[in-house]
Amino acid sequence: MGLEEYKGVYIYAQQVDNKLSDIAFELVGKAKELAADLNTEVTAVLLGSNVKALATELGEYGADKVIVVDNPELETYRTEPYAQALVSVINEYKPEIMLVGATAIGRDLGPTVSARVKTGLTADCTKLEIGDFPINAMPGQEQKHNQLLMTRPAFGGNTIATIACPDNRPQMATVRPGVMQKLPKEAGRAAEVIEYNPALEENNRYVEIMDIVKAVGNVENIMDAKVLVSGGRGVGSAENFEMLRDLASCFKGGMVSCSRAAVENGWLAQDYQVGQTLWVILLIRLLFPVSIYTEYGILYSETFVEKNENLSAQEMKSDNSLQIFPKDENTSKPYMGKKKNINILMILWYIGLLVFAVYYIIQRIAVCRRTKNAKKISSQDEIYEWKESMACVIGLVKPKYFCHLT
Repeated sequence: MGLEEYKGVYIYAQQVDNKLSDIAFELVGKAKELAADLNTEVTAVLLGSNVKALATELGEYGADKVIVVDNPELETYRTEPYAQALVSVINEYKPEIMLVGATAIGRDLGPTVSARVKTGLTADCTKLEIGDFPINAMPGQEQKHNQLLMTRPAFGGNTIATIACPDNRPQMATVRPGVMQKLPKEAGRAAEVIEYNPALEENNRYVEIMDIVKAVGNVENIMDAKVLVSGGRGVGSAENFEMLRDLASCFKGGMVSCSRAAVENGWLAQDYQVGQTLWVILLIRLLFPVSIYTEYGILYSETFVEKNENLSAQEMKSDNSLQIFPKDENTSKPYMGKKKNINILMILWYIGLLVFAVYYIIQRIAVCRRTKNAKKISSQDEIYEWKESMACVIGLVKPKYFCHLT
């Protein structure tokens, strides 16, 4: 089957208890952008029991079509029946792109489905766009057009990887909630509803849900915030977060959030942790360092206010302890200078090691050639000398070994 038979941008519209999750609308918004570049339509796949009425809301947020798989077996999420249903939809309708939210459900469903339809999946994408692959044309290699380019941080944030899936379909990606932006709701807009009822085969991978226990809490949803006042380890205690709450109350739509360290210390619930899920107008960061995941959360903030993390919590009242970074249109990370300097130093360090290794080897060869009537080095001695050379290169020996260079 040719790749040209796969058409359209599809999204998995997650619902829980017959209520659509926000990630469904965010994926529809991004799918509309991708579909415009491909001159195609956006289709939402809705799985569940008695969920047909939810198709109306998906249409109002931009979906052109909604495929509804309504089956009592899909009332509560279970991996096997949901995977069978979504795989059947993909095999029947052949989407070119399939987007899934990187939620607890999506992280389970996405990889399962991608394996069964024999395609790749890129997880936790921070950027999705249509372009050419390879990005730069290479001699002797075909450059394919209209490919989904999926960008995500890799190797602990030391690099940004752009990944494509040029030889298999659909092109699948998961996106964390809050990374993409949903479109404004257009009341009265209707999507074409397609009812599809694949056969679900019960097998030994089915699980039986004995009981569902729901926790009741009053935690605020930081995704609804317009301003986040975030604190980290430097705040010192749960009591000191009251100062941040006072500051947040000064802003319309202000809420308190925190770093992972604050969560691990038990000062705030995990629901208040910021990272890649951040989509706000203004972020005020107080007394915590930026991790790679926070960097990509801040990427979408229009204004970033940082308190000098070297100051104590008692100095928070000082106006000159705050630094304000308006969003720079020319760069997505205006505050990354320190990290770049560290990377440059590491590069210089490795270059120095390489130069040292070359110099050391050349000198050893030269000494051997100049030595006359020397006894032949035994194989064991030679092995030891090479081990010594490599140990010098990686800096794992005592300084006295460097006397061989003089």
